[in-house]
Amino acid sequence: MSLGFKNKITIAFALSFIVVISISFWVYLTNLELVENNNLVSHSYYKSAKIDHFRLLIDHAEVLQNAFFENGKKNFLRLYEATIDSILDDIDYFKSLYVADKDHKNILDSLEDAIKLYILKSQNDINGFKRSRMKDYLARSQLEKENALLEIKHHIDSLNKVGETRLIERLDSLNSSSRKATATFIILVIINLVVLVISYFLLMNGTKKREAAEKTLRESESKLRTIINNVPTMIFVKDKNNKYIHVNNAFSNKTTLMENELINKTVYDFFPQEIAEKMDAEDKSVIANGEPILGIEELVDTREGKKWFLVSKVPFIDENGKVSGVVGVADDITLRKQAEEKLKESEQKLRELNASKDRFFSIIAHDLRSPFSALLGYAEILNSEEQIEQDDIKSFVTTIHSLGKSILDLLENLLTWAKVQLNGIDYSPECFSISEVIDNNIKLFKLVAEKKRINLLFTNNKDVKVFADKEMTNTVVRNLISNAIKFTRSSGNVIIDLEDKNRFAHISILDTGVGMNAEQVQQLFKIDKRASSLGTEGEKGSGLGLVLCKEFVEKNGGEIFVESIPNHGSKFSFTIPLDSSSVS
Repeated sequence: MSLGFKNKITIAFALSFIVVISISFWVYLTNLELVENNNLVSHSYYKSAKIDHFRLLIDHAEVLQNAFFENGKKNFLRLYEATIDSILDDIDYFKSLYVADKDHKNILDSLEDAIKLYILKSQNDINGFKRSRMKDYLARSQLEKENALLEIKHHIDSLNKVGETRLIERLDSLNSSSRKATATFIILVIINLVVLVISYFLLMNGTKKREAAEKTLRESESKLRTIINNVPTMIFVKDKNNKYIHVNNAFSNKTTLMENELINKTVYDFFPQEIAEKMDAEDKSVIANGEPILGIEELVDTREGKKWFLVSKVPFIDENGKVSGVVGVADDITLRKQAEEKLKESEQKLRELNASKDRFFSIIAHDLRSPFSALLGYAEILNSEEQIEQDDIKSFVTTIHSLGKSILDLLENLLTWAKVQLNGIDYSPECFSISEVIDNNIKLFKLVAEKKRINLLFTNNKDVKVFADKEMTNTVVRNLISNAIKFTRSSGNVIIDLEDKNRFAHISILDTGVGMNAEQVQQLFKIDKRASSLGTEGEKGSGLGLVLCKEFVEKNGGEIFVESIPNHGSKFSFTIPLDSSSVS
């Protein structure tokens, strides 16, 4: 009766199984013997090392005792006593190891007696030394101690010889076991074909485990990627060629560059040449040196404009411990840099303002001192006992009045300027007619202009509505018209023009007066360069009028301009916002 294929396979596997089990049991027994012999050899080596250590303890005790006799320090005595305790502990340990070994036991008993004799002699020496501290006392007992030491070392040598004999026997046994293990290995090689068949099934099982491990790895990678993508800090990874291989969501959000745009591309594909070269050099340095570069501030052009980033780069180490790229982290510090710039600008403006104020108050002090000195001089003359002509008194009083008015104008302008600096003047914008303000000021200065035979003209009577602080605007118009008349010669012209364009009213005051050079024009609105010039007929001013005009115009959202030619005249222009309801 022929066996079927399945039955043959079954019998083959059964026979293979029986053979493998038999050989495995034989291998097991052989390995047990090998392990036992190996342990005995290891134990013998350990005993030998322990005996050598014991010999060192004896020598160490002798050295410590001699050191104590040399200088009498108790530290050496305490160390000596601790060493003696270790020696006695080792004796007990040896006795426990060799309980069943008669040869070793006899040697150990003799060794213990010799050690106790040595300890007794040493203790007598120590006690005698403590009493007399005489070195000749030590000499008397030295011979007895040396004999005890020689006996101890003799017994230690005997232990070593017995141990070496046992070690040789065990090494022979170990070699025999090794030969048996080698024979076992050869037999196992013969039955490899049978094991391969069984291994097939193990391989199938291993494949399933590998697939499970790969699944676990993929899940772990997915979790790690999720964590990295949810970190608010920008993270990017590049290979050795400085090509992007991964960026997280924060990187994409901040730079507006998506991961699929970046993969396998370099910084040269996205950033200007100069910035890209700098980034590339940093990456190459990290890869070449294996050292991180930390805290780099980089200004980068993104699709949302220029942004500042604080970048750190570290080497990307692979599983073989080699640098295979760069890992970078970056934070958007644009707001911080903007705040720093604003702080610097504010600090610089504050320095300039303080310097201007210091210079200004120095000038003011001088301007106040001079007229007050003159006032005091006239007052002293009038207060003197000398007879003064009535005409002189009248002249003095006129001068005093003029000086007082000049001081009052200076103080009023100074107070107004100070209020502006401290935001002490209420800013109340409203809708009003700028044409009406100009007309009122023309009427105010009409007599002054006629007295100097100056033609005061308003060329555009069109009604223009503006939205600004009316009092501030009136002050600007009044100051500019006053200055134009002041510096225009007799028979000259002062022309006021008004236009509305680009959502602003443009007011110009043109005169045919003395004019100014470029240097004088540059100094006009600077508080620390304030200077008051006399008019064409000796008219005086405080020198603060134009400074206040600039402050008021800018307060209302406008600008002020000057054009001037020496001996031909000047043109002062300023703008203020139109009323929104009047803008088409």
